[in-house]
Amino acid sequence: MADIIKKVDRGVPTLQRTQNFTNTDASAGDILKVQESLGRTAKHVVIEATGAMTVRFNLVRTIYPNRTKEEYDCLYPETYKNLALGQTVEDTTGALVSIGAGESFELDNDLPVKDIKIVTAAGAFDIFVC
Repeated sequence: MADIIKKVDRGVPTLQRTQNFTNTDASAGDILKVQESLGRTAKHVVIEATGAMTVRFNLVRTIYPNRTKEEYDCLYPETYKNLALGQTVEDTTGALVSIGAGESFELDNDLPVKDIKIVTAAGAFDIFVC
């Protein structure tokens, strides 16, 4: 389980940046960090799979704990978050997208994609983000 980042040249204008992830870059259990790779969220995603696979979108979240009364002298410290103690967690409550063998899946301005987790992958795949 690894975080895969393939940075795009920042000299390319933001809206023209694209990246391609294949089965040689990642395998089942890996998380494709799209936002870190492109420098922004992806608006268009195309997944082509030769074997069946399942993916999950936007599952990495950072949770910040509330400040305690000792840290922040205020009547309601629970309204303030401690930004220094953020923890990254995987939110698995999102929908699991299944892609059949030989099928293609496409998102076009449906949601901004920050990351993609490859839950299972039976064969080769090609994930294009822009």
